[in-house]
Amino acid sequence: MVTYRRRRTLVIAIILMSLGRAEAVAQTNESVEVSVGIGALAAGGTSPYATALHLGGVAWVDKHWGVAAQHARTSGDGFAFNRGAGLFEESGNTRYEYWMATGRYRGFLNNGVELIVGLGVHVVGFRERRVHERRPRPDVAEFLTEEQSALLGTRQERSRERWGGPTLALELLVGKKFSNHVGIGAGAIRLRDFDTVLAVHHVLYASIWF
Repeated sequence: MVTYRRRRTLVIAIILMSLGRAEAVAQTNESVEVSVGIGALAAGGTSPYATALHLGGVAWVDKHWGVAAQHARTSGDGFAFNRGAGLFEESGNTRYEYWMATGRYRGFLNNGVELIVGLGVHVVGFRERRVHERRPRPDVAEFLTEEQSALLGTRQERSRERWGGPTLALELLVGKKFSNHVGIGAGAIRLRDFDTVLAVHHVLYASIWF
């Protein structure tokens, strides 16, 4: 009986030691996370929303703390616009993109769900406007010069300007692993320029751990 108990104790100890080593290896090998996702971005923090693509990476220093870098941009035509521009009325679309870096903290629920909070910097962003059509304002149409009239009609004009940064970036995310190396997540990213909301970005992403 004593021999059997000793053997059983030895087997349990070996199993526990193996699990401990496996967990340590898993944590070491999963210190880098890469995510790819899609979502919806609202410039100015209010509707309308445009589809946005997301690419990010996280270096986890330990179980709870990490440093993340991300890039996002609106896809397709982005946001349509109609606006007055001096003597003209213009229509086209606007696209946005931004880069951000955050420090992250994650907590774990009993079911393995990760709750993640990130705080950092919207490093830089760009806004690209494309004018597709330019029309004269009704009250000045008959007074335009020949040079000004040459600017009317269907166009393919593009302008690019800086959009925010460096300003505050906040993340609230929820994640779940389905294996040691694959999982999904979702949440919201908020970019602020002092007292102004630059954008709210809702994102759904897939992650791979290395």
